[in-house]
This record gives sequence, C-alpha cells and structure tokens, in this order.
Amino acid sequence: MYLCRTITEDNLHVRTDRLCTHADAATKEEARRFVEQKLGEIEISVDNLRTQIAGETYRLLPLSYIAEHYFGKSAAWLSQRLNGTLVRGRSYTLNEEQKKIFNDAMQDISLRIGSIHLV
Repeated sequence: MYLCRTITEDNLHVRTDRLCTHADAATKEEARRFVEQKLGEIEISVDNLRTQIAGETYRLLPLSYIAEHYFGKSAAWLSQRLNGTLVRGRSYTLNEEQKKIFNDAMQDISLRIGSIHLV
C-alpha cells in the first residue's frame, strides 16, 4: 500500500488529503490502524525513555550541553523530544539516528566523567 512508503512532512498533507477524498472505507480503516500502531510505538518509545532517565538520573544529565554540542540545538528542543512533548499539536521524539547520537553522547560524557580524579 502506498501509505507504507516514507512520508515526509512536505508530502504528508497531500497524502492525507488524497486519502480522505479518494480512498474507500477499507483503505481508510487500514490507514487508521497503521497510524494508531505507529502512535502506539512512539508512546512506548517515550515511556521507555522516561523510565530509563527518571528521577535523579534525569536531573544529572547536562541537557543544554548535550543539545548544543551533540545536536546543535537548544535544551528545549532536546527536552521536548525526550519527554514526547506536544508541539503545535504533534508529539516529537528522537528518530533512530538521533537516538544513536544521544547514546553516543552518554557514552562520551560517562568516559569523560570517569576519567576525572583528584590527585
């Protein structure tokens, strides 16, 4: 089905308009299930991330440093993606590439902190 191909923000409105005006009931239902499944996957991903960085650990993270040095973005940008915050009606999360960058940043920071010691 054409809905399963990569959908970019540029062509999302065109595809949803086409779906709403030209698709039959079965296609619309399949699209609804597909979207609900993807939203469920995003919710699970956000919940897992929140669990991993909950409480004290989350407060230890230098979010502004990570956002600026590893992503070239603001702390608010990173916080929105880590928390799945709604922005303009859409919940944003880290994509796979950004998750890798975040994980690499955690490893880099942990190595840096681990190498500090008083003499």
